[in-house]
Amino acid sequence: MNLSTQRQEDQRFEILKNLSVTNAVDKKWCVLVADIEGSTSAVQRGQLKEVNLVGAASIAAIRNQFDQTRVPYVFGGDGATFLCHQDDLQICKDLLVAVQDLAINNFKLVLRVGSVSVASVYEQGGDIRLGFLPWTKHESMPFFRGNGISMAEHLIKNQLQTNKPNELSSGPKIGSVEGLSCHLSPFVATRGRILSVLVEPRVPMSEEDALFQQIFQSLGDQNKLLDLSPIKKQTIKRNFSLENLFSESRLHQKTSGTWSFVKQFVVEFFSEVIARIVFAFDIKNGVIGKPSDYAVELVVQSDWIKCDGMLRMVLDLTPQEEASLRQKLSELKQDGKVFFGIQTSQNALLTCYVKSPIGQRHVHFVDGGNGGFTSAAIELKDQKKLAAGVLKAAS
Repeated sequence: MNLSTQRQEDQRFEILKNLSVTNAVDKKWCVLVADIEGSTSAVQRGQLKEVNLVGAASIAAIRNQFDQTRVPYVFGGDGATFLCHQDDLQICKDLLVAVQDLAINNFKLVLRVGSVSVASVYEQGGDIRLGFLPWTKHESMPFFRGNGISMAEHLIKNQLQTNKPNELSSGPKIGSVEGLSCHLSPFVATRGRILSVLVEPRVPMSEEDALFQQIFQSLGDQNKLLDLSPIKKQTIKRNFSLENLFSESRLHQKTSGTWSFVKQFVVEFFSEVIARIVFAFDIKNGVIGKPSDYAVELVVQSDWIKCDGMLRMVLDLTPQEEASLRQKLSELKQDGKVFFGIQTSQNALLTCYVKSPIGQRHVHFVDGGNGGFTSAAIELKDQKKLAAGVLKAAS
């Protein structure tokens, strides 16, 4: 690993120790949510890869139009949350309508899209703050803080609707998911188990930093935080499977119909053959540059810790670290400071977005296996329902 990359890692993880570098979001902005309806059932049917692809596709469609600093986003596994100025809202919605069509026609998944103004959230006492974790000169990871995102999602949930999906046509379509792929095999745990962790703070914004610090401290030495990432260079492997090729072909086919799918499958097949040769011999190319450099960047530019008002983590933990984390989260829940959900597996899934041949213009969306964030959300929602029931009974 070169010195530059090491400095990038040090800078990123130093910032993760304190996620307080944020700015209040202007009232003229909006919260935009893309959410897969029935994602839990889809995951139980074995469609986790497809669910992740559609969630990441919503980001790719908007990122191919807007830079992440203009329309920030956070990947949630079964969808994504965006912040955009009201002047960009309709364009963003139009881009997501195209992803709705892709989802229903190619994966039989229903993507719901809804929005609410930040001003409406503020009127109800919510707080939304925006920050960026720097990765490289060209890439940074947006994150959202405050209870306003959760409030916005609740408001949006009451009016989420799906536009009637149109069949894919042979003509031009607004938006593109070009650059999105999932050619890598799941990343296997190297230290114990992979945990998909959701933590929803229940404390005032002024107390969140201390809360997050307690959680990170329960995981041990924060100077070794990188060890907890499930994305490691030594476990990068290409996934040359029919299932993967089918998913990629459905994702990128230009029109509906069998013939379009077959043509795209042939393209994906030979592209993967060439890619395997390029990676095997570390051949520099115009898509990702030198594969060995790309692999190092991939580790740094993966969103295995993220925040959309809720802290989301995909961690590779030893049994001792897992026990310590569970104990700390249980204590915080008992104290009324958090709700949380955890799902365990033996691997983590990565969906990649490569924006351009320019070096380091790529980001990688992480979810845990065995249902990942979608399954972890079940435990979190159960805790919230139980707490609401207790409060109702007490009143």
